[in-house]
Amino acid sequence: MTIKKADKQWLLDIRPERRDGPRLRKKFDTKAEAQRYEVHIKSLAAQGKAWNPNGDTRRLKDLIEVWYSNLSINLSNNLKLNKPI
Repeated sequence: MTIKKADKQWLLDIRPERRDGPRLRKKFDTKAEAQRYEVHIKSLAAQGKAWNPNGDTRRLKDLIEVWYSNLSINLSNNLKLNKPI
């Protein structure tokens, strides 16, 4: 749970769910912004609400299939890319 000066920005480095939980690192322009965000994230974690609702839960295989169906069609060697991993 630290806020440090990194170059010209402030780096927030916390673990809202104690040491076993995921780590959150984010840069801010001012120290006050970093402190406000830290308090906000801690309050969400204390209430039991999801402080990281945008986490992607898809597997790598699913992401590869989406990528292949959307982007690799235009490649000249697209048949080679569709091999199972």
